[in-house]
Amino acid sequence: MTGKKVIVLEFDLSDPTLSKKLGVTAEKGLSNYLMGEVTKDEIIIKAADHENMYIIPAGTLPDNPSELITSEKVPELLDYLAGELARGGWRLKAIHRLIVAQKQVGDSQ
Repeated sequence: MTGKKVIVLEFDLSDPTLSKKLGVTAEKGLSNYLMGEVTKDEIIIKAADHENMYIIPAGTLPDNPSELITSEKVPELLDYLAGELARGGWRLKAIHRLIVAQKQVGDSQ
């Protein structure tokens, strides 16, 4: 690895698998933030097996994933993360890459 820090957002709110593959177990995540149950900082988790990787897991599976993804809180979260990236702020000190993970319609896995 190049030593750059990465944050991955797991946007598959109907059948999330990425966080499990990265060794992250979290009861709260993106869906919980979008529903107003937790703050931004509460959902950013360090991936156990990857020194410079952080993830925002999907969280609790909601009844309305497509509605949550289109909520006003999504651009707010992305703006927050982009701002932290530009400033080199937050607890990562610097986020070098922001990755949004979502399965395409028809993907089997």
